[in-house]
Amino acid sequence: MQPTVLPRSFLSGIRQASWFAAIGTPLNRDETEDALIFARGLDLDASAVGTVADWRAIAEMTRDNSLDQTWWEAEEAAYRSLKAALSTSGEGAAALASLSDVATLAGEVTMSAALAALARDGVADAGLARVASGAASMACHHAATATLAAAPGDHPFHAKLGLFQAGRMVLGVHGGQVWVA
Repeated sequence: MQPTVLPRSFLSGIRQASWFAAIGTPLNRDETEDALIFARGLDLDASAVGTVADWRAIAEMTRDNSLDQTWWEAEEAAYRSLKAALSTSGEGAAALASLSDVATLAGEVTMSAALAALARDGVADAGLARVASGAASMACHHAATATLAAAPGDHPFHAKLGLFQAGRMVLGVHGGQVWVA
């Protein structure tokens, strides 16, 4: 049976996460594994994890329109599948209310965190803060949808949210690598 509301721990995890705090530091073994779980769970061809060193490199990557968008399409397909499962559960309205709460909370928390992280690293770029906050908020929304749809704990959206909550930023899958800052 699917839950109609998220566990309190999900929302407190959003409030207590180390959003963007690890940008520029080496990934640990668990983070590398989560990045690969994310890609494999979406059936993407990624055998390695690439790292992006700082906010300036993140800005370059997020503005590069030539990068492969297959990962984004795979994420959207997985999200649509979860939403379809929710809509057939009979609990769609309650689930949508929970997702609305996640969107509001995540937007507020991650925007503040992105602005603080950029300032800490000497970067003044409100647009990049919006991009980072939007990516983190979407990770929250996707993982919340997976939770409400009773997806297994190893669902790629849970792995992606874990990376963001550990202070990372997932930038996509390109050239056989999952890119993480």
